[in-house]
Amino acid sequence: RGPPHGHGVNPVRRIADALRDMRWAQVVLELTLLILGILIALAVDGWMDDRRDARLERQYLERLAGYLDQNVDILREFVGFEEKQVVDGILAYRALRGVEQADRETVSEAIHHLTHRRTVRFVRATYEDLLSTGNIGLIRDPILRGAVVSLYEQADRVVTVVDRNNQLLVDQLYSLPLADSGLVAPRSTTNLPAVSGALVEVSQRLGVPVDASQ
Repeated sequence: RGPPHGHGVNPVRRIADALRDMRWAQVVLELTLLILGILIALAVDGWMDDRRDARLERQYLERLAGYLDQNVDILREFVGFEEKQVVDGILAYRALRGVEQADRETVSEAIHHLTHRRTVRFVRATYEDLLSTGNIGLIRDPILRGAVVSLYEQADRVVTVVDRNNQLLVDQLYSLPLADSGLVAPRSTTNLPAVSGALVEVSQRLGVPVDASQ
């Protein structure tokens, strides 16, 4: 009686016989196609990611450019206001020192204008978005990226300095003592463009000039 089926056969020989029966050319071809498919898929994903990043970068830069124009307008308005304040300050100082003559109402208006102050608040939503999402790295040009960061850091310092000067010099050292003294009654005129425009609109709607003396 012979041995049971499968027993007595060398397993190494059995594996070797099975390997010999395999079509190595077909196996190699299938593996090659599989690897190529994976590489192509990765390349397509990378290409799509690059296109998406480039599109996002362009959108961010366009928004930054638009907000930069708005911030330039804000700075121009601020500089214009401060220039008018300087003129009023010089006028009031020279009149009070008796250097030159000026009518009382003009001097009073100038002194009243100096109680006003203009805060600076830059438009920075896109920059905050870039920082919070980590998308600042989407700006591929390192010089441009550094310039954007430097611009907003300097803008933060400007805002801080202006706020502190307004609170200390305008509010505490000038406006409050002037109001407590009662030497100058509040006027309706101002060097603030937005407030000035609102006063003109009120005057037009009322049909009479807005005058604090009335």
